[in-house]
Amino acid sequence: MTHILVIALMVVASVRELGPERLPTAQWIGEHPWGALGAALGPFVALLLLQGLAAFVCVRRMDRRGDAGAIGAFEKTSARVRMATLPVHASAVLLFGWLDAVRAVVGDIVLIDELVAALPAAAVLLASWAAAEPVERRVREALLIRRLDEGLSIPPMPRAWVWWWGTVKQQLLFAAIPVLLILGWSEAVGVVRDGLWEEMLTRGPWEGHPPAWAGHAPSWLLERNLLAYGSAGLQLGGVVVLLAMLPIALRYLWDTTPLGPGPARDALLGLCARYAVRVRGILVWRTHGAMVNGAVVGFLPRLRYIVLTDTLLESLPFEQVEAVAAHEVAHVRHRHIPWLAGSMVASGVFLGSALSVLMRAAGMGPVTEGWAPVGLLVVVFVASLLLFGWASRRFEWQADVFAAQHLSAHDGAGQVSERGAAAMSGALRAVAMINGFPPERFTFRHGSIDGRRAKLRQAVGEPIGKGRADRAARMVKLVALVMAVAGLGLAVAETMAEPQDATAMAPAASPRRHAEPSPGGAGRAPALGFSHG
Repeated sequence: MTHILVIALMVVASVRELGPERLPTAQWIGEHPWGALGAALGPFVALLLLQGLAAFVCVRRMDRRGDAGAIGAFEKTSARVRMATLPVHASAVLLFGWLDAVRAVVGDIVLIDELVAALPAAAVLLASWAAAEPVERRVREALLIRRLDEGLSIPPMPRAWVWWWGTVKQQLLFAAIPVLLILGWSEAVGVVRDGLWEEMLTRGPWEGHPPAWAGHAPSWLLERNLLAYGSAGLQLGGVVVLLAMLPIALRYLWDTTPLGPGPARDALLGLCARYAVRVRGILVWRTHGAMVNGAVVGFLPRLRYIVLTDTLLESLPFEQVEAVAAHEVAHVRHRHIPWLAGSMVASGVFLGSALSVLMRAAGMGPVTEGWAPVGLLVVVFVASLLLFGWASRRFEWQADVFAAQHLSAHDGAGQVSERGAAAMSGALRAVAMINGFPPERFTFRHGSIDGRRAKLRQAVGEPIGKGRADRAARMVKLVALVMAVAGLGLAVAETMAEPQDATAMAPAASPRRHAEPSPGGAGRAPALGFSHG
């Protein structure tokens, strides 16, 4: 959920561009500028103090009374503090003019103003992980006896700053870097595009006098000008290239090294070959004993890696390591990442178009005026996010069962065997225990460990590839397809029904406050969006 939070924080500035030039509190801000600054930044200070107080109380209770309940209370408080940064940041930007104040000082430079405006929210996140380090260290120390009893290896205890920096890279930079690159590229392309359009209107062949046909041609035809669609294609192409190259950046961001030659690497590469999943290699993520996890990164075969943490390889028996790797292979085999991204886009198109049609039918006017686009975007984003979580949890369920199916196939069984399900279930239990993660805790993208283990037990005896998990995943894909078709149909129908207007002849302006509407009447519009996948 933290990754989604980081993405939402990064795009709040783009949401600001959808609204009108004048904030609803503009008059009050002009009369009380220092009050507006305090209203924008004061809540961040309060969150920092609350986080520090929670850490102090938790550590004190653990050290004096050995109170394990303090851990759960601290984690809930920390999670709420981090989640609170989003509405606080949104109110600072959309109500109290924080982004506008930043631009008044640093200027409207591509991506720089947005980064500076996001610094208070980033400070809260960084402080929350710094405050969590003493608590995490005590939890790891308390788990040492259990690890010894179960015959697990004892990893070295990482230093405080090493644990904190690793958490920052995993939780913050992993999501922020690609989003910032995409937003920066999109904004830069928009600036160049707007400059070319202005040049054409004022000093180009029209010399400030657009032709007469511009006032009579239908808007859907005028929107199809070469400059607008060329810039959109350039934005989209840049996004694809950035996402394709992301695994290369992650190799160094996560401090990885290739898994050395040996039976383990041969078996894992054989697993990939068996299911026709091409990967560039198997990487070991050096977390200094701080994390047990696995991941698959990259959607191009030549730039795709399976990543396993050092603690996972050292602590789990190889059968469970193979189960974790098979879980990651399932995400590629069943194309979960593209489907998740597609379902997010499909739900956004469908819900946005449906709400727009309903608002017009109710006589609420165009959704491109005032703060209506902001409200529409918030509703669509929240609804799409809920659908994303629903789809993600079912894909995780299918990946778990896929790993159990793979291990069951070793026995020549045509159905999920108890041994295969037990191996994957044991891997999930070990991941929760070593990471100090409560197995009953529900997470937005993965559900709970206990819930996933229960589903694995229920899958025993089901035919391979035809169980409940596979049917649930197919239902997710069907829903995404239906929403995509319906959404596109509604969007086309609404576009064709729009009144004829010459304002569409200019390409959509980039989200930059210094770009004035062109003589052709172009309004502001957000930069090209992005998908997280």
